[in-house]
Amino acid sequence: MAINEKEDIEDVEVPAYYTWVISEYPEYARDRQWYIVASIVAILLLGLAVWYGNFLGAILVLLTAVIVVARHLETAPRLAISLRGDGIKVGEKLYSYSQMKSFWIIFEPPHTKTLYFDFQSDWKPRLPIPLGEADPFDVRDLLLKYLEEDLSRESEPISDALSRLLRL
Repeated sequence: MAINEKEDIEDVEVPAYYTWVISEYPEYARDRQWYIVASIVAILLLGLAVWYGNFLGAILVLLTAVIVVARHLETAPRLAISLRGDGIKVGEKLYSYSQMKSFWIIFEPPHTKTLYFDFQSDWKPRLPIPLGEADPFDVRDLLLKYLEEDLSRESEPISDALSRLLRL
């Protein structure tokens, strides 16, 4: 009986204080020139991998090319983001505030409007969430009730900036 009570408690829907919708991954506009340059780079990397006998590297280059093309051909799924009293819900996944160490917001419109979370565990990577049309000031005010803001982070991570610059 105690197990059922626990399951019932976990199934109770916690109200969302703030909600918005995002794409699961960024969809960049890539023109013909981008695909020509990307193809040349892929062919060069593939050739180098084969030349040096690095067949695993060649397979990785081919897989990357297939993923980039496949992502271009499909529309990114939409995810609902909900800031709740018990954590942040991203799609169907709930991240509890107790798992998180801090948050920070990089707000440099029109290029960057992203909310980042650091986890307590060093093994978990940071969690970036695009703010989309969400008001960063409202989001910040709400999160300050549950988490510490990391004010030392003043720019987006280099990996995110490179991904945006290269439209990956």
